[in-house]
Amino acid sequence: MRKIIGNPTTELAYITVKEGLERDALDKSTPAGQAFAYMVDMVVKAPGARRVHWGPSVENPRQIWILVAWDNIQDHLNYRETETLAEVTRRLSPHVDIPAGYQICHVNPPVTHPFNISGCRVVEILSLCFPSDLEAATKKVVEKNFDLFIEKAITPAGLCRGHSQGWTVETNVELQGEPGSSFYIYVATLAWETVEQHQENRELDVFKKNVQLLRNLPGLTRLNSFHVQARSVYS
Repeated sequence: MRKIIGNPTTELAYITVKEGLERDALDKSTPAGQAFAYMVDMVVKAPGARRVHWGPSVENPRQIWILVAWDNIQDHLNYRETETLAEVTRRLSPHVDIPAGYQICHVNPPVTHPFNISGCRVVEILSLCFPSDLEAATKKVVEKNFDLFIEKAITPAGLCRGHSQGWTVETNVELQGEPGSSFYIYVATLAWETVEQHQENRELDVFKKNVQLLRNLPGLTRLNSFHVQARSVYS
């Protein structure tokens, strides 16, 4: 049996495909689709990789998001040094637009649970950005108030099927379109059957009355929300 050292983590990343290849990236009959399928197949076979959830952003289909459940960060770092990843990169390179953006960070505790819920076709990824030097006491307030937001604004209607949240391991995450930016991010994933169902929840009085719990989190400097249509592969 493999000995696991360290805490489980979620790798959270996206790659931007070249314009016009949005559908090809998901179609195994195309060169782009074969490259992405190879990427997923190699990742899920890597030591320490448990699950891979991947798919396009609804709002920006050129962004292909990848969430990998790793036994620990070191397993991911080890994989990044392998010839396997070098081959993955070689196969993907003709199909991706590096200048248009990519990102890699890690989230603890893992935030992949909503991707495993049957019947949910989209997962909302909510990124709450804070200063890199956020104090521990403020973190606790953020966590407490976010839990209260979920309890009062999300749970009552019963439309959200599940959620997870955690902090990025990195405290210096650079945001797309903001070179040199540096944020500590609280990431939440929420499972919805459809994007429309999420929008329905946002129109409810109970949400409108309590959304300030989210918007007024201490130290919050950015708030970003989008949806991923993910497919899952298990090791």
